[in-house]
Amino acid sequence: MKYNQCFLPNGQRINVNPSFGGFKFAVDDDSLYGSFPPGWSISLYTENLDEGKPSINEDSQSPISHDSPFTKPTLLGDVLHLSSMSTPSINDTKPESAVTRQVAMILFATFLWYFQEPAPNRHVPTSKGNDIPEIARATGEWRLRVKGDGLLSGKHRMQKLERMGLIATADPSVGSQENPETFYEMFISQRAFWQLDPSIYLFTLTPPRFPDIDETRDYLPSLDSFGIGFPFGAGPHTSGSLMPSYYPPIPLQYIFTDGLRHPIRPRAPRQGEVFYTRFVPSRSQNLTLRIPVVPMKGSLRTYSATEQPSNWNGPDLRLDSELINDLKLLHRWMNHYPTNTSLIQTDSLDAQMENLKTCMSSKSSFPALAYWGSTAIGYLEIFWVLEDRLGRLRGNIGDWDRGVRFFIGNNDFNDLKNLALFLSSVVHYCWLCDQRTYSVLVEVGADNERFISGLQNIGFFRESEVYISHEHAVVMKIKRSLWVAPIN
Repeated sequence: MKYNQCFLPNGQRINVNPSFGGFKFAVDDDSLYGSFPPGWSISLYTENLDEGKPSINEDSQSPISHDSPFTKPTLLGDVLHLSSMSTPSINDTKPESAVTRQVAMILFATFLWYFQEPAPNRHVPTSKGNDIPEIARATGEWRLRVKGDGLLSGKHRMQKLERMGLIATADPSVGSQENPETFYEMFISQRAFWQLDPSIYLFTLTPPRFPDIDETRDYLPSLDSFGIGFPFGAGPHTSGSLMPSYYPPIPLQYIFTDGLRHPIRPRAPRQGEVFYTRFVPSRSQNLTLRIPVVPMKGSLRTYSATEQPSNWNGPDLRLDSELINDLKLLHRWMNHYPTNTSLIQTDSLDAQMENLKTCMSSKSSFPALAYWGSTAIGYLEIFWVLEDRLGRLRGNIGDWDRGVRFFIGNNDFNDLKNLALFLSSVVHYCWLCDQRTYSVLVEVGADNERFISGLQNIGFFRESEVYISHEHAVVMKIKRSLWVAPIN
């Protein structure tokens, strides 16, 4: 085990310690989130076969496995079930309501800890042991098997979790009453886990409050950028019970825009809203994406930022002391840092404001700022390719394909490692936003070999070349089917 802590997207920190036969998870500060169980225990072990040469059970003709304590992840041999769960105080929640939802919540947190451990060797072991060189072996999916024991043995518990999308089965048949255990052989793969939207499974009854936070609400009532946590205040996933607020994709309906037929798009996030955050273990920081704020007329006033609690682990996105400097920050970046970018550059602050307002009013794209902790690092625009100029140039675009235009404005974060962490998170958001998104495209200047090589390192490939405003650009593409996980 490499990590003894797990940082959830809602700012909660879970401590993980070995216990008899598995691990015990304990909430670091349950006063912030009364709906989250104070702790739970799991049984986690590894099924081993003797040096890749399984013994055969003569009755069942199946390999005989030998269990061993879990030390580090294996490709296919790890098995997990929930052993127990601490019940919160009756004053905070109703334990008898929606137990399966609580189980789903703690399973998500457990999977997050597990899949941030170092990845195992993806080459599948063979019955011939080391006789076959590793390069010649097939590669497999990293899977964690989930057994219907302990808390998961409740009536229809596994079926409900499967329908919530948390776990899957390799045998989708009806099965027989003589062998009902086949349904309980379920698993979660690394690829599938990172496509689960955290806001479905993590929710709060009472978000944490910061001192004097109400003083900004008279002129920015919709601002959710204080690091309050996922799902960031009264958003669409906020729940008043232990029922995760799951909403399937909106029904498919089409409209025409400028003669182009395309699906009706879901509404973009609000100004100031944090719409994605992820704790990155390699940097011990949150990488966060939020919508910029266009200052409103008459809101030119100072704001004295308050101190956050010392035990707060979420993203630090407090407003700075001089208005909201999104506009000034973008203007400085746009006129000094971007090179070989198709984003619009402006001469004055007023022109920058008009450009930002135009981006805010677009029906096919929206702007965003990227942060490491509380430090702004770059600007991006996320768009639906079908309605964009790029889609009109290329053709053969899927209804739900997304595109990204970006630049890194902070030179301290302009290296390829930070680029990989940033872009893999943006792609992760695109997958979470809609399960029907199959591809993500990035437009890069043809002479920007450094960015092109950085994109190739995280799974993008050269898809085509286009000329936009007489400038030669390369379109880089990544497919959901080839994507595994965001870079940690």
